[in-house]
Amino acid sequence: MSKSRIETYVPRAYKAIKSKHTGIATKYKDDYEVIEGLKGQISSFGSAVNMGNLKSAVAFFSDKGGSQSERQDLMKAIYLIINKDINIDGDNINCTNRSLFDQIVNVNDEDKISEFKEKILDAAVAVKLAIRMCKNVKKKSSSEGAQNG
Repeated sequence: MSKSRIETYVPRAYKAIKSKHTGIATKYKDDYEVIEGLKGQISSFGSAVNMGNLKSAVAFFSDKGGSQSERQDLMKAIYLIINKDINIDGDNINCTNRSLFDQIVNVNDEDKISEFKEKILDAAVAVKLAIRMCKNVKKKSSSEGAQNG
């Protein structure tokens, strides 16, 4: 874990979670709110990476599965954070359809995997800190899920 990297990632993380591309935080009055469960999901992701395998953890969290919260949006945010060439200022994020999983799936060099793991874990910490800056927490209703799904 690199404290200096996390410090540089936090502003990008806050922008990433507020972007329409991820949909993690939504504007509510003068604040932002997040879907209940995302704080736990991002913590679970860090544990899954540390206890298991980076590729399998990213693959699992990139798929919605039966989760109530949108855990795949967390992977979108991490992708935006670690790829500094992507401009995340504003709503028009210019990025390809690549995902975090696409970026790491074919990497077989252990040194590169280790480097990705450090960056991804630091980005996950930054996302967790950014989510904590959002004061309101809401549950996702079933009607919202039908609209977004």
